[in-house]
Amino acid sequence: MSPAELVWRAGRVVFPGRDSRSPFGNARPLWNGKSWRSALLQAIQPVAAELAAEGERIAGGELDLWGHVIRVDAEQIDWSQDPLGKNRPSGRLRPGQGDRKPIWELHRHQHLVPLAAAAAVTGREDWAELCLAQLESWIASNPPRRGPGWTSGYETSHRLVSWAWAVPFVSERAPASVLTRITDSYLEQAAFVARSPSRFSSANNHRLMELLGLLTGLALTEEHVGWERLWAELERESFAQTYSDGGSREQASGYFLYVLEILSLAAFVARSIGRPTGTVATTLGSMLSWHEATADANGELPPVGDDAEDRPLRLPYFVRRHGALVAARAKAVTSNGSPLAPRKAPGGTSVSKALGESGYVVFRTTVDDLPVRVVFDVGELGFGSLAAHGHADALSVLLDVNGRPLLRDSGTGSYAVEAGREEFRSTAAHNTVEVDGTDQAEQRGPHIWGRRYTTKLEAVSLGSPLEYARATHDGYQRLPSSALHTRSVTLLAPNLLVVLDRVQGSRPVRASLLWNLMPGRNAGELIEGRGALAVAATPFAEASREEGRFSERYSWQERAPRLRWAAKGAEVVFASVVSLESHPEPPPLVLDHGYGVSRVSISGPRRIELVEDWESACAKVDA
Repeated sequence: MSPAELVWRAGRVVFPGRDSRSPFGNARPLWNGKSWRSALLQAIQPVAAELAAEGERIAGGELDLWGHVIRVDAEQIDWSQDPLGKNRPSGRLRPGQGDRKPIWELHRHQHLVPLAAAAAVTGREDWAELCLAQLESWIASNPPRRGPGWTSGYETSHRLVSWAWAVPFVSERAPASVLTRITDSYLEQAAFVARSPSRFSSANNHRLMELLGLLTGLALTEEHVGWERLWAELERESFAQTYSDGGSREQASGYFLYVLEILSLAAFVARSIGRPTGTVATTLGSMLSWHEATADANGELPPVGDDAEDRPLRLPYFVRRHGALVAARAKAVTSNGSPLAPRKAPGGTSVSKALGESGYVVFRTTVDDLPVRVVFDVGELGFGSLAAHGHADALSVLLDVNGRPLLRDSGTGSYAVEAGREEFRSTAAHNTVEVDGTDQAEQRGPHIWGRRYTTKLEAVSLGSPLEYARATHDGYQRLPSSALHTRSVTLLAPNLLVVLDRVQGSRPVRASLLWNLMPGRNAGELIEGRGALAVAATPFAEASREEGRFSERYSWQERAPRLRWAAKGAEVVFASVVSLESHPEPPPLVLDHGYGVSRVSISGPRRIELVEDWESACAKVDA
């Protein structure tokens, strides 16, 4: 952290600030305001048919966190209880005391939006009264700045959005005294968000969400005092956190989608009160282009970096976030449509792309009419001084066929230390090369990186039957060996992938090539009936199979195969070949290396020799 940030953080501890003045000036939310309520009613039309069923489930005490079915007493929710486990601690915790996200999710009140909206659509007065009762219960149980509901301005900002969407649907059923208590609490929460901004190293997606909460609150007032200042900050922050090619500087696909939703909702709010969207619309456009360039055929992004499935709004509530739908809704907003439409969700492009600024080369082909995506990660670690949501995954490769992973990422797991946070972020959890058993960057905490690496895309050639990219990173040059890792990826359409790795050190190193597979898979069959992996190395590499952590969704974990080839030398070269044919055998291969040139001879149905001159612009192939 910079000296300025240390002074700022120290000041917040010594002088925490209890200023409860509303950031809206003297204005108060107009829960019955016709223009905002009309905008909400129009916005929910695309999901209106699903709301009745969702309202029924929520009113019956069913909630959802990352696919876990949560049962609560809808009439009397215990707001102090961790919804995923009665024996787990909650509230403001120290590192190592458990995952705080489940109870924070409960306090975001995102389940109240579909409950209130369902009440409005169906006319169910009992659901409206239940929504109001839960709001009153929360206010009584969570006095200002006390308890898990007041952990941070960032978490509170989600509640600002939830209440702004939920209360207008049920306000006509609220007695004046209840509406006054809701209004007073809302203003207190808005003041807390305004007084607790995410600044300096914390000013990532957190600050964008805080701004969305405050802007949404302003939309409930008549005067919109301070709108221009907050919107200008949203424009600056979204620009600063986004590469010009549309990728997220956080290097985390889940948070790319989160920001896409935040900006989409912000644009909807601005349009609803007749305000211009300015450069936010431009940022949305570039992000949509990036989504199209990197998404698979189902519209899902490559699972890089952290993903806790954070969302500013959950409608429908019980449906898992779908990357293509997030993008489709953002596109609808840019065309003056609803932020909850359309239902038709687009997939990614079929053309290979090199996104040099954000750091991804995406190879595309088809095999047996099935779309194939190969993602080569040549980007930096993450955003800002913390790189909080980045993983040590430099030069990792992901491979999927028709949206099904063959060579996978390990996922996020949990933000709790004791739940494997360190392993999920580690180099070994990614499809790259580990040197001397260390990570490419230094982990200094669950969301903190110390010394990090830089990457360089040295060569790229796309648009022909042979597509190629080569990159290097310096993460291991901090070691006594000053090791340098270089990787090239060659896609020989339609069904052969060749990955070459070269590790050079000033002294011998132990270099380990790692390939992470899906549960139950092996090198001879990467998915059912398709995909086989073969590896050769010089010097000789010892092969082993481990069981590493794998998390398909946040808070879910299992064990899955991790294949390791370890060799020792001052210069180590690995050759990995994946055949994408149906029911293939691992392709026999021979690797020779000398004088800066690697030669890979591949036998089988296609007899190929690939020559990698590590100083050239592209590999050469003799078939």
